[in-house]
Amino acid sequence: MMISAVVLTAGLSTRMGGEPKGLLRFDDRDSFLTRIVRTLNEAGIHDVVVVLGHEASRVLESVQQSGLVARCVVNERYRDGQFSSLLTGLNEVDRPEVSGMLLALVDAPLFSVSTVHDRRTVRADTGARGAGGARCRTRAPGGHRPIAVPRAPRG
Repeated sequence: MMISAVVLTAGLSTRMGGEPKGLLRFDDRDSFLTRIVRTLNEAGIHDVVVVLGHEASRVLESVQQSGLVARCVVNERYRDGQFSSLLTGLNEVDRPEVSGMLLALVDAPLFSVSTVHDRRTVRADTGARGAGGARCRTRAPGGHRPIAVPRAPRG
């Protein structure tokens, strides 16, 4: 079984004047998006799906130039909101060999390799209807971390 990751980067970035958040510089080497993909790859996640939408060709080019391991898919309905991008990503990773997935948002690139692969940092979290899920926790207060989602049993 394997774990996949979905990175959502399809939004309009209206508060940023339309400049895709994924293309923002993180440091001299990485943009926000390539930092996230690099962290996932370094943690052993090699089935990374990047969901594109707004400015898809520019964002795709940055992923391709990075040399990192990621599959890019375009959400043609990205203007419908983030949930449409989540569904696009889920459709890409919904395969029998995938036991779960990590969900990352492009505007939160600060999580570490240890946050991703240290299973001791993941706690089960069940909702009112018993829906499973887990959130990767860090010792640092605040900030966004990837969400770990186990595959639901098929009945």
